[in-house]
Amino acid sequence: MANDGERIHFEDHVERPGVAKLRSRSEARSQRSRSWGTSQPPASDDEKEVGPIFEDEVPPTEDRDFKHRQVFHGWTLAWLAYQSTGVIYGDIGTSPLYVYSSTFSSPPSRDDLLGALSLIIWTLTLVVSVKYVLIVLRADDEGEGGTFAVYNLLSRYCNIAIHDPKSSNTVKFERYQSTELKPSNRSVRSWLETSPIARGLLKTLAVFGVSLIMADGVLTPAQSVLGAIQGLEVVKPDISTGTIIGVSCAILIVLFAVQPLGIHRIASVFAPIVIIWLAFNLSFGIYNLAMYDAGVLKAFSPYFAGLWFVRNKTEGWKNLGGILLAFTGVEALFAALVVWRLNPLLVFAVWLPFVTFDGLYLTAALTKVPDGAWFTLLLAVILASIFILWRYGKESQWSAEGKNRYRLDYLVVTDDDSKPYLNESFGGGELSTIKGLGIFFDKAGDLVPSVYEHFLQKFQAHPEIVVFLHMRALSVPHVSPDERFSVTGTSLGNCYRLMIRHGYNDHVVTPDLGRLVYQELRKAVIQAGARLRSSSLSYHHTLVAKDTASEGITETNGATSSSSDVVQSAAGPVTQAAVDAQIGRHLAALDAAFATQVVYMLGKEQLRITPSKNIFGRALLGTFLFIRENTRAKVASLKVPIDKLVEVGFVKEI
Repeated sequence: MANDGERIHFEDHVERPGVAKLRSRSEARSQRSRSWGTSQPPASDDEKEVGPIFEDEVPPTEDRDFKHRQVFHGWTLAWLAYQSTGVIYGDIGTSPLYVYSSTFSSPPSRDDLLGALSLIIWTLTLVVSVKYVLIVLRADDEGEGGTFAVYNLLSRYCNIAIHDPKSSNTVKFERYQSTELKPSNRSVRSWLETSPIARGLLKTLAVFGVSLIMADGVLTPAQSVLGAIQGLEVVKPDISTGTIIGVSCAILIVLFAVQPLGIHRIASVFAPIVIIWLAFNLSFGIYNLAMYDAGVLKAFSPYFAGLWFVRNKTEGWKNLGGILLAFTGVEALFAALVVWRLNPLLVFAVWLPFVTFDGLYLTAALTKVPDGAWFTLLLAVILASIFILWRYGKESQWSAEGKNRYRLDYLVVTDDDSKPYLNESFGGGELSTIKGLGIFFDKAGDLVPSVYEHFLQKFQAHPEIVVFLHMRALSVPHVSPDERFSVTGTSLGNCYRLMIRHGYNDHVVTPDLGRLVYQELRKAVIQAGARLRSSSLSYHHTLVAKDTASEGITETNGATSSSSDVVQSAAGPVTQAAVDAQIGRHLAALDAAFATQVVYMLGKEQLRITPSKNIFGRALLGTFLFIRENTRAKVASLKVPIDKLVEVGFVKEI
């Protein structure tokens, strides 16, 4: 066990612009060392510190921290395609069921039947095959699709989004240089980046697109199940309306009850059902064409689609609202926004036919608003309003969290006797030591966690061993245990940073988290000792090469020592025994702290609206805070021993 006052010095290399180092409590203290133990009496060779055993304070950002496209091959790809059949094609495959019943209120003429079928064929060809498969699917965000994904892709090339400090250093930003853009494109980008109206409009479009999909998703299951049960009237005409509604509700309850089992399990169950359904459709379609009327294949000619509008005029346009159901499984995106480096006229020329086509269907669908479609739009507006309000509140919260963040060597200083003190700006009190291992959950993974800063200010004490624990989620299902942990040092001797990189299917916060942290710290210290010993051997070989006459004996500062037992440190040559002793002191302190107790420190952030905020802003933020306070607390999802958990409260103004 190390003697009192003996501490290890870790260099603090991180520099942050905009964070000033203020003068400490006195002129003398400003000259004090921030390492623990530098003012001790001269140490023996075995007690010499060989320097920091970890090089960096903050774990460096690695390439795997950024989102990457997941690429699958072979049987994995085949299995995913099989599962997607049960989810995606279940919607696309059943949507055409409602087309004719929604388009025609009475039996159609043959010409109208061919015209509607021709519109379905060419709509699926142009919208699905051409626009989505050939164009939109190429505008993905590392393999992810949807309106939010396209917005994220746009924000990668254009500075239009505010990011969470927790993930801001892992967000790709690939903004083109101004010299790489044409003047027209550069002007558009500048307008998007500087105009609050433009940024708000893009955000609203993204949110409203998702809200429309969710509103449609609320109605689609009920409509599909109800339509299927109503089909029983064909074989049992005397079935009652109450029976149809009751059976439909029971099926919906079962479907939603199994959702927590996971989409992969549900997809695996429904995939064979959908495959059989599509196979029957194909078989019956071929049979009916052969037995009754193969002449409907003439609908592949766009002539009949054009003749539909010539013959039906305004009513033909209105009936597009029913034909729209043929491809409701393929939701709309606004992927045209991601091409900046292209000529705007070229973009306009390519997208004009699609915009025209979509516009016809959109305006036709709007004619159904008075007849009940208003409910879907109202639900989408309500959802979009909640999402936009939440985003506005979160951006205000992130802005507040990004202020007043400090380096550890600025927050804590030491005096001539190596006693730690808070910086004068934070009260300047001496810090007492609490026995045990303290794990402070670190949201951002850099500088000082807010929970640690406020813990020091409130209690003027810190644990024997301090760990800043930062969990970083990667865009992969699993991260192997060998590649999951990264340990670095700080400017305080017994304070470490531990980053846990995990996949979205990994569970790292377990009741045994404290032991896991202890084991990884111990392993990292032992590995650091091995590196120092390797450095000593390299130094030994250098000495032997320079002084072969001494037969392995070197003379340093008038004293002789075996070069095979020497390592170079910041203070000069140190024996390998000193390396072992320093590592031993680290391990002994770590073992003793873990054996005493493990305490988990979690921040409890309270937000308060600044008095200077206007009435409208206060109303919005007040609603956000109400929703935030009624969401599930972080502590509820932590699976650590509750009697070892401490929440440290603090207030930030937004």
